[in-house]
Amino acid sequence: MDADDPSPGSSIGPTPDNRAPAAADAATMVQVRGEFLDFVEDTYPRVLRLLVMQGASRHEAEDAAQEAFLQGWREVLAGRWVSIGNQVGWIRRVAWNVHCRPPGQKRNQPPIAYGSELPDPSDPGQDHAALTEQTLTVLAALAGLPEPQRAVMALTLDGATDREIAVLLGLTAQKVRDLRKPGRAALRLALAPHTATKEGTR
Repeated sequence: MDADDPSPGSSIGPTPDNRAPAAADAATMVQVRGEFLDFVEDTYPRVLRLLVMQGASRHEAEDAAQEAFLQGWREVLAGRWVSIGNQVGWIRRVAWNVHCRPPGQKRNQPPIAYGSELPDPSDPGQDHAALTEQTLTVLAALAGLPEPQRAVMALTLDGATDREIAVLLGLTAQKVRDLRKPGRAALRLALAPHTATKEGTR
């Protein structure tokens, strides 16, 4: 056999370096994880606020939001996250459904396979003690609305479209608009004394 012809197992000639693809994959995953955590930081307080407006306690809102973002991370690991067109709407829908799930129904929190855990956002949102007087007034006004009017108004205040609200609540877009009109009127009526009091103190 020619001495220049490497035999199987010979150290002569180039050897495949599997470390380069592995390093590239790891770097990509670090970037993807960082982007998802940025999304969590930006969106988590908003999800909490929406659920509190719907009547959830702080603990219930945190529980539902955390489970929603864990499910989002599972989508990241499966490579499906980038294919979700409206990621904010998706997270909102998952958190909403978790919050509305019948009491006692078993939770299926997905395992976190990369990085082990998602760190808590730096700003999880204000707790009830730190909420402004105006926000508390709005929450109280929302609490006085009947369902599904309250749900429509809470989602409207969160910036959801008529179509998103309709899909989430199982209504038609026209029904959403029909519920929003008296809901806005009721909120204006409930907030009017508060507004008048503020103007009178100026």
